[in-house]
Order: sequence, then structure tokens, then C-alpha cells
Amino acid sequence: MRIYSDDTSAHRRFQEYFATCVVLRDLNRINPRQLLTDGRWRDTTVVIFQTQPPEILKPLFEEVRNILAEILGNLSDLIDDPVDYVNQDKDDQVRPLPTAFNWPPRLIHLFGLLQDGFASRMKDLPDNIQVQAGRFLLSASVKGTLSDQKWSLEVAGITPEPVLLWLLRNAFASDSQWLKEVAYRQTSRLGKIPDDIAADIRKALISLFSSNRLEKEKFATYAHLSRLDQSERYTNILKLLQWIDPIDQILHLVLCIFLLLFFGFMLYYSSSFFNILRLAYSFLLVVSLAFFSRRTLRLFSSVLSIRLSVDNLWMSKRDNKIEGSIDGIFSFFKNFKLNHLIIPLYPRLLFFPLLWSTFALLAANTGQFTHPLWWLFLLLFPLLYLTFNFRKFTQEIASFFNEYKYQILTFLFLAPLLTISLIWTTANPTSLASRICFTIVGVIYFFGIPSFTLSIFQSTKNNFKDKNTWKQWSKQSQLTTTSEHLLCSINPYYNQDFCKKTIVIVREKNLINPTQKSEALLHELATALEHSLFLLNRKKTMSQKLAKRRNKRRFKRWMSFIQNPNNIKKILSVKSSKKSRKLPIERMIDNYSGSEFFTSWLQQYTRKNKMRFVELGSEFLDEVYLLLEQVRAKRQVAEKSD
Repeated sequence: MRIYSDDTSAHRRFQEYFATCVVLRDLNRINPRQLLTDGRWRDTTVVIFQTQPPEILKPLFEEVRNILAEILGNLSDLIDDPVDYVNQDKDDQVRPLPTAFNWPPRLIHLFGLLQDGFASRMKDLPDNIQVQAGRFLLSASVKGTLSDQKWSLEVAGITPEPVLLWLLRNAFASDSQWLKEVAYRQTSRLGKIPDDIAADIRKALISLFSSNRLEKEKFATYAHLSRLDQSERYTNILKLLQWIDPIDQILHLVLCIFLLLFFGFMLYYSSSFFNILRLAYSFLLVVSLAFFSRRTLRLFSSVLSIRLSVDNLWMSKRDNKIEGSIDGIFSFFKNFKLNHLIIPLYPRLLFFPLLWSTFALLAANTGQFTHPLWWLFLLLFPLLYLTFNFRKFTQEIASFFNEYKYQILTFLFLAPLLTISLIWTTANPTSLASRICFTIVGVIYFFGIPSFTLSIFQSTKNNFKDKNTWKQWSKQSQLTTTSEHLLCSINPYYNQDFCKKTIVIVREKNLINPTQKSEALLHELATALEHSLFLLNRKKTMSQKLAKRRNKRRFKRWMSFIQNPNNIKKILSVKSSKKSRKLPIERMIDNYSGSEFFTSWLQQYTRKNKMRFVELGSEFLDEVYLLLEQVRAKRQVAEKSD
């Protein structure tokens, strides 16, 4: 039901109603092609599709086939069998750089008509029409840009169910919240949500939490979740994720107060210098672990939401190369994903109440025990999960051990060794080993604390500069601007949030001129940034796969060394790579050739840091595409009025 604010619009609705009644009495009054392609007959056509039996709709179906044959017959490189494509394993194929897809005129209008008309009776839509729609929409999503993926998903309700599910999984696996919002709307069309799509929704919510965007987008996310089947399951997860961070802060605050009181009491009754030194060492160590535990909560949540397309948080911005045995050992611990689970958990295992936040994230990931009545019992989550899902739990443990058996064995060897060494050094402060450890810790704190303080000072200084720049720009933001001025206005910012805010303000206040030059420049900005993010994700995904293979080979070499120590030469052998140290993004920026203004701006923006452009991130890309669509819509309205 539409709501209009003026009498003219209300009269138009009455006219559409009476016209629809006339057409329903005699469908031959209007040409089928006009019903399907003329936007003025859209509501009438939707009502016809919703109310008439398939026998009456045969002329319209035939006209739909003719239109699709005319449109799709002129297009090349479309996927022949969309259902077969999505059922195949495409993980090992290298996807090309996304390019803008050429959308034929009125095609989205036609697909939108069919989707709205057959939303509740998709079985009445002929299979060949669904397959043809699936060919085009899947091709646009696989080969096109983020904007093409969004428009494909907007009308994907008429595609075969395997294709729709593939598009939904691809959307939830994306870093784009803009695309996920469309995926939420289309998921509501499924009725009963499949288990894998439900898992993707939970991972999308945890991804919002890990990227610190949940609080900003909680109302929009709640509105999307409330439309889904069994919406209470998902809204409970949203509420739990909203409360995890405040509760975790309270737990760490209570822990710090307890540690201060405990060590203060022990220090009061200590007289020996070594006892005081031991207490100081223990206090610094425990406080550091608590601080590290607090800082790594979002690291743990990012692992739960990780997919093949998500960045590996421990991967360096440079190519990881095995320069020798020492580098190989460090690379071994940096590259496998299991350490993302172990490192945040290790400090929390020492302080049991801190595990509440970790178990709450696990509950959100599984979708169980998320109702507020269960929150008090989440410290017993492993026991609860084992009780309610014993068979599933054993299967998951077996598959997990099979995939990460090398890393688990390594951890089972190192974790007890580390714990015993910590206990022994604190219990024997006068021994040589303890004094060496104390010296190392002192050196770390001596150099680490000033460095950490300097980084905090530099970050605060940059934020202060950004705020001043933002205030000055906000005073002038009431004036209409151009895309060139918009790009120049984001140059001074150190914090990427201010870059995104600038785009948001320009879009919300309609400040940009809807000219062809502005549209072309925004499109170039969106395309270049999307290519950069795509190259970064592809590089890191390939690095993860290569690192996993290297880890397996390295573990086998260590096993062979244990069996035969003479194989030490194989382990210490140097296998250096002579590939370029530049990332693909850096090479793309150095060799970029586009419009004169954008090429000059890109070189200037990334002069000191080649990765600065890609650090704008997916949120900034979403806002650029939203602004681009606004400019295009305003230009189309202006052209029609002329």
C-alpha cells in the first residue's frame, strides 16, 4: 500500500485502480508488450500476475519469452546453465576483476514485475523463464561490480532456488553491508530459511560486531531481522551481541580492581626486595594478559565470521616469504587460523569469568542459548552444547581435529610448556632463569611502553587534526559541491571514518551536482576502490591456501627429523622467492591510467602510503555507490523533465 501526500497522487491511484479493473475484465484491451515494458502499467501488470490463473497468463508468458530472447540473444558470455554452475565447486577458479555489466533497458523493470507478481506463487512461473532470468542475473553477479551484484539480488526472487541461494550466500559472505541489506529482504521470501543461510546470517551479525558497526546499524539490522521466518531467533542474537561488549568491560574492570587489591595486600606484607620484584613482575604480567584479553575479543569474533573472502588478520601487508628456518617457524605460527582462536582464549582461561564473553560469541555463532534467560548460564556453554548436541558436537570435534591436527599437536606441546615456565619463574625469583626472564620483561616494558604511549599520542593528535578539519568543512557543507572538490576534501584525513562521513553528508544533503562528469568520476572512484579490495582479498586468500600447504609440508619434515635427525639439512634449506615484493594493489596504483584528474588525485593520495587507498574500506565503497546511484537518479529525472 502506497501513501501519497498530495491530491494529485491520490487521484492517480484512483485512476490506476479503475484502469486495472477495466483491464482485468478484458486482457486484450492492452498490448502484452506494453503491459510488460511501460512503467505506467506496472501496478496493473502485478495485479494480473497475482490474481489470474496460468491459462489466462499464457499470452503474457509468451511475450516475456520473446522479450528475453531479444535481449539475451544479443549478449555474449552469459552462463549457459546457472543451476549447474552454482552446483559446481568454483573455489579453485580465479575470478576476474569485476567490471561494470551492461544492463539492457527495462530488463530490471521486467524482472521486478515478475518477482512482485509471483512472490506467493512462484510455481506458476514457467521454468524456462526462471532459467533465463537465472542466466543473466548470475552472470551479472559473477562478473559485475558491487552495484551489479546488488541489482541482481534485488530481482533474484524469480531465479531457480539453487541460484537464489547461491546469490544469498555470496551476499552474506561479502564485506558490503549495502549488499547484505538486500540479502535480508530476499531471505524473507524463502519462507523457511535453510540451515546454511541461517548460519550465514549469524556470521553476518558477528561480522558487524567484530568490525564495531553493530551499534551504528542496530536499528536497520533489527528491522531486517524482524521480517525473517522465526525472527525471534535472530533478534535474540542481535540483543546478545549488543550486550557482550558492555558486560566484557565490566568483567575486566572487576578483575583489575581485584588484582590491585590482591597485589597491594601482598606488597604490604612483603619485605624482601626479590619478593617485591616478583610481585611487580607478576602484576605487570597479569595486567598485560588482562589488557590483551580485552583487546582480542573482536579478533576472536572475526574468526567466527571468517570466510574465504574475509581478510586474514595476521597476514602481513607484504608477501610472506620463507627466508630460512627461523622465518619459517614464525610464519608457521602467524599463518594458520587456529592461533586466532588460541591467542585470545589463553588469557581468559587464566581468569574463568572472562570466558563469558567468548562463550556468548560461540552461542551467537551457533544460534543456541541466546534468549536472555540463558545469559546467566553461558559460562557453562560447552556443557550445555554437549548436552543438547552430543552427536553434532562429536562430529564437529572430529572434523576440526582432522583439519587442524598439526596445529593442535603443536599447541598441546607448547601451551603446557609456556604455563609451567611462567609458574616456575614466578615461584623462583632468585634463579638465573628467572632473572633473565625479569630482565627480558623489563626491557620489553622499557621500550614497549614509550612506543605504545607514542602511538597513542600520535593517534590522538591525528584525530584532533581530523576533527578540526571536519569542523571547518562542516561549516561550508551547505554549499553545492562537485565530485572533484569531494575527492580533494577527503585528502587531509588520517582517520577513514571522517572520509566516510564526508560522503554521507554530501549524499544526505544532496550537495553534489548531478552532472555527467560527476557521475563518471564517482564511477571511476568506486571501480578503482573495488578493484583494490578485490585484489587484496584474492591475494590474502591465495596466501592462506599456500601457507596451509607449506605448514603441512613443514610438519612432515619435522616428523621426518624426529625419525631421522640427519634430515636437518632439508629443514634448514633456504627456499626464497624472487617474486616482486609489491602487492597487486600497489602495482595497480603505480600503473593506473584513467581520467587525468582521478589519476593525478590517486597518485597524490597514495604518495606516502600505497595502501592508504585500499584502507578506505568496504564501508566507504558502499557510501560511494549510494552517492553514485543518487546522482544517476537525479540526472535521469532532469533528462526526463527536459
